[in-house]
Amino acid sequence: MKPKKSLDPANPVGKAPRILLLLADPETRALLRQWLARDYHLEVPEQAVPELPAFDLAILDSPHLERPEGGLGERKRFEQPVFLPVLLIASPGDPILRRPHLPEGVDEIILAPLNKFELRLRVANLLHTRRLSRVSEGYREHPPGGAAAGAGELARANEEQVLKAELLDLVTEPIYVSDFEGNFILVNEAACRSRGYRREELMGLNLHQLFTPELARGWLQRLKELQDKGELFFESRSFCKDGSILPLEIHARVIDLQGRKVILSVARDISERERSAEIQAKMAAKLRQVAKLEALGTFAGGIAHEFNNVLGAMIGYLELACMTLDTVPGAGKISSKLEASLRAGDRARDLVKQILAFSRQNELKPRPLEILPIVKESLKMLRASLPATIEIRQNLNSQCGLVLADPVQVSQILMNLSSNAFEAMRETGGVLQISLEPVRLESGPAEPGVELKSGPYLRLTVKDSGRGMDQRTLEHIFDPLLTTRPLREDTGLGLSAVHGIVQSMGGAIGVSSEPGKGSAFRVYLPSHQSPPAAEALMTGPIPRGTEHILLVDDEAAIVQIGKEFLQGLGYRVTAFTSGPEALEEFQAQPQAFDLLITDLTMPLMTGLDLAEAALKLRPDLLVLLTTGYSEANISAKAQEIGNLQCLLKPLVLRHLGWTVRWQLDRKA
Repeated sequence: MKPKKSLDPANPVGKAPRILLLLADPETRALLRQWLARDYHLEVPEQAVPELPAFDLAILDSPHLERPEGGLGERKRFEQPVFLPVLLIASPGDPILRRPHLPEGVDEIILAPLNKFELRLRVANLLHTRRLSRVSEGYREHPPGGAAAGAGELARANEEQVLKAELLDLVTEPIYVSDFEGNFILVNEAACRSRGYRREELMGLNLHQLFTPELARGWLQRLKELQDKGELFFESRSFCKDGSILPLEIHARVIDLQGRKVILSVARDISERERSAEIQAKMAAKLRQVAKLEALGTFAGGIAHEFNNVLGAMIGYLELACMTLDTVPGAGKISSKLEASLRAGDRARDLVKQILAFSRQNELKPRPLEILPIVKESLKMLRASLPATIEIRQNLNSQCGLVLADPVQVSQILMNLSSNAFEAMRETGGVLQISLEPVRLESGPAEPGVELKSGPYLRLTVKDSGRGMDQRTLEHIFDPLLTTRPLREDTGLGLSAVHGIVQSMGGAIGVSSEPGKGSAFRVYLPSHQSPPAAEALMTGPIPRGTEHILLVDDEAAIVQIGKEFLQGLGYRVTAFTSGPEALEEFQAQPQAFDLLITDLTMPLMTGLDLAEAALKLRPDLLVLLTTGYSEANISAKAQEIGNLQCLLKPLVLRHLGWTVRWQLDRKA
């Protein structure tokens, strides 16, 4: 493929720029041919040559740097003061990189392995700098109005000057020519456009008038470095006409123009790069936050699992006490107090479920449920956690009915939205209003951003009197990376997580806010008409039986409660606190047992190992696993074993009694 011809008048050949490849590695040569041949004329000598061909850019590797055959250094000196760029390819472990300065004759280094985009960008920038160098040298060779020039020579010189000025305006990057006092001698159209000035306006300014305070403080040092080296690369920030700040990457060179030293600066807008770096920094902060949350979740999950055993014993003994008192005349007052303790235990069990869901150790299972008790329970936690400067007002309709959801997710929605509201009122205090009401949506959007099918819904509203948000923030309010608080105070995905939960439930969120007037989030959840099926099935007396059950748990209290309860229902129960001891008993008489109930997590032998060993002796044995985790968290090994059912801890004795009966009846 032939390279395209160049339309650049600064290229004396009138063709595509020539690139000389001096590379020892044939794979690298082939790669650069593939990436550059379409746009450039490549010179690729396969071996040392007595004289280098003409070129505009040389790309070489370390072996050729050590033996620069063909006079590369001489060619650079011959071209002076026109810039002849040399790009060196080096590996990360190359000793050259340990030098304090670039090797002599090398202008830039690019690290292997090569990236196509970066290489092409480097090549384009170096060739662009060479073209500008030719332009500036043209000014020196053809000064306007030389005293000794004839009329024809003067006309030709002026024509060349006009041509080169027009050429500068064709360049898409801002170019500035100024003296050492900061007075502009020449600017191109891109420089004017990038700052919002007309050319005459920008030419009437001094360079120092565009400086930010930070750039002004370090300018004298930079100017001295530029005078010493003759060339300088740096990044800066300077003002535009409208007062905004423009981040730039500057390549400045000292050139000779009409017999005096001036500064030629080529600027490149790096706004996009800074925005990309900012996004990457936010992503890195989010990743660190996720890592913290995962560590906290693991820690919380471990505590919750241990607390499950303690809570299971407390609830179990309370249930046994209530069942005993039901048969004692006149024990109603005591029984009512024990039932109140049981209700508190149920709330504690729900809290454990939330902790396990936070640690991702518990599967979320949507089911028909009343949202009102969950909202009330969450409000109790909010009152305990929010400072006295936040007043909580509630308006909860008692006729809200059911939604198809997991209680943990409902609580997460309310807690996340309330946490967001608190952040908006942290400094000034204010009022947090929470309301819950049934609504019926007709066809069409209920409000901006809320497009749902017509029908009955529950609307949960969380409103604050905080600082509010502008329209631009509202447009991105559910973006995962958006935060309106400092990184050190950021607590997670927040509104993005709420949005995902609500959408997974078939609902939507409406938002309204104004700066200084607070914010209101309205969550719409579809109403569900069916009653909770599981609860309906567990009404009435607990069914009884006479089968033989093998009960295993490493917690002695759990074993004692389970044994006493099941024996009270008529079952024969053999109980152990050790997996190996239970297996030994089962091996002695495998046909004697109808059901194995075992805890999943035990020392010496896990419940899965015990179940697998027992099923090898009795493939038709029914196994019930009790666990603080969910069925989804049990390993694939459990799925392979088969014939297993799970019951979540802490155990509710009524549920245990019904489940045992269902299991045994299923076998029959």
